[in-house]
Order: sequence, then C-alpha cells, then structure tokens
Amino acid sequence: PTPKALDLEVPSTERVESTIYRILRDTDKALYVKNLHNYECQVCSHTIKLPDGKRYAEAHHIQPLGAPHNGPDVIENILCVCPNHHVELDYFVLPITVSELSCYKGHEIDPKYVDYHNQFVYKSILST
Repeated sequence: PTPKALDLEVPSTERVESTIYRILRDTDKALYVKNLHNYECQVCSHTIKLPDGKRYAEAHHIQPLGAPHNGPDVIENILCVCPNHHVELDYFVLPITVSELSCYKGHEIDPKYVDYHNQFVYKSILST
C-alpha cells in the first residue's frame, strides 16, 4: 500500500473562549449616511455594485470612537467611504478636506471632527 502523505493532514485548530468589550454603535446613523450618499464614497465617488444589484460602502467615524480618541457616534462625525479610503482614514494616512468631499443636503459634517482628524490623528502619524 502507498504510504499516506503527511502534508495532507489538516492540523487541528485550537479554540479559546474570550470576552471582549466593544463600543455599541448606532447602525441606523451609518445606514442613513450611506443611503443619503447612495453608497458612493464621499472621497472618490466610487461604489461597489454587488451581483444582486445592491451597493456596498462603509461608514467611517472621522474622530474615532475608541480610546484615546473617544469620538461621538453622531451623523456629523460619519463619512460614507469605499473600503480603500476607509482603511486609509483608519490608518491615518489620508487627510480630510471638507471642500473636496461630495456632500448632500441633510448630512452636515462638523468641522471640529475634521480638525481633530487632521490635527491630532493625521499629523501625529507624520511626526513619527
């Protein structure tokens, strides 16, 4: 008989139980912003069209919700963005210029959150 190939065995995956604490976001606020912008990125106007005809975009909190930033979960602190720009904003490699964003009536972005992003988040990464 042919010996069994050792590289075909699937190693077992260890499982551990964990408990986490996370910020509870109001998903209705994010959905409102995404619907208002027709799921188009406010930075580049790109949208992802899914096979079922729906569109996909992500909601980004300009002043991050988590510590140490402790931004609020309010519409004025949320942008509708494509996944690429979401990552760039999350990793603080993209400044925000309100005049360059596509904006719709009913979604006013509060400049204090943009200022926070640009002064404390984006610039902090440049100084490292």
